[in-house]
Amino acid sequence: MADFSLKTPVVFGSEDIVLSMKNVNIRSVVIVSGGHSQKEGGIVHQIKADLEAKDISVQIAPPVLAEPSSGHVDDLADTYVRHSNVDTVIAIGGGSVMDTAKAIALLADYSGKIIDFEFNPELIPNRALNIIAIPTTSGSGSEVTPYTVITNDETKRKFTLAHDNISPALAIVQPSLTVSLPNDQTLATALDAWVHLFEAATGTHATEIARNMAKQGMNLIYRSLPKALENKASLKDRENLAYASLLAGQAISNWRTGMIHTVSVAVSQICELPHGLLNAIITPYVLRFNVDAYGGSVKELAHAMSGRGYESDKAAVAFIAEWLGGLNIPEVVTEYSMDKFSFEDLVARVQQDKGLPNVNPKPFLASDLNRIIHSVLGTDFNG
Repeated sequence: MADFSLKTPVVFGSEDIVLSMKNVNIRSVVIVSGGHSQKEGGIVHQIKADLEAKDISVQIAPPVLAEPSSGHVDDLADTYVRHSNVDTVIAIGGGSVMDTAKAIALLADYSGKIIDFEFNPELIPNRALNIIAIPTTSGSGSEVTPYTVITNDETKRKFTLAHDNISPALAIVQPSLTVSLPNDQTLATALDAWVHLFEAATGTHATEIARNMAKQGMNLIYRSLPKALENKASLKDRENLAYASLLAGQAISNWRTGMIHTVSVAVSQICELPHGLLNAIITPYVLRFNVDAYGGSVKELAHAMSGRGYESDKAAVAFIAEWLGGLNIPEVVTEYSMDKFSFEDLVARVQQDKGLPNVNPKPFLASDLNRIIHSVLGTDFNG
């Protein structure tokens, strides 16, 4: 069994995006993107013009939603891929755009709904359209992962589909595309990448490759995130964050995420925080729960990240919490609604991740999850 695999070729730093697509057989495409990328004179219209100059047919789908919903995905698939000769979906944007593009590519040869796969992944067809991923954020790493995350419109449950045939056929990473990203999005997406790296490197399946990738990526984020926030046009820092995001995407593709992400999926049902920000809020609570089971890995990662030495994992966890606080990450989620969910519902959602007990460094009970979620929401747990 291979220790590491990467199925998506990556072109990093090329300014000629369409030329970078030369090895992908394209005749007809639909571009999936966010509203910002579709502004007049923006990257979407530039790519459309360059493709049409090569006699490639191009459609532009309406801007995608911030959190991809099943109904929106079904509608886009029906309108743009099922009844056309489109052979390629080009995703230009952040994680939500990538998720949407992967989902509609998956539905091209399937007449049902995306939610059909939620509890029946065996129904996923063996072919999807080509996907070319062009990230405009540095965080999700979705340009090199076989994952798509969709919210079920009917139940409001966020679910993840994993399949090799939705790994993009090509990722084109142009860090200059992230320069216009607002600071709050730069922060949230970079911290999402940081959590990806940390969880891949501290799960029970982690290898030395995972740990080395995490050390490099976490150091890049630690050094370059503050400078990118201070000077949006600092291209070198944008390159560092984009590279860290790539490392993070590769890491979770091989060693998956852990408890931080799974708790985040549960808590996202009751609040509207950006994914990366919610992950960052949850991080100290999960690390404190696991701290006696990390076996020195956290102090090793923290040393590589900051260049400082730490006596123990506990000291390294304290440093990470302090670092997040210095980036103005709130200690708790303050705005949320429990109208439709109980704490038991949130715990049950975490427990639906059947693989989590196999990768978390420490065994856990429902009461442990309940206590962590209460802490994230700043409420007392009496169980």
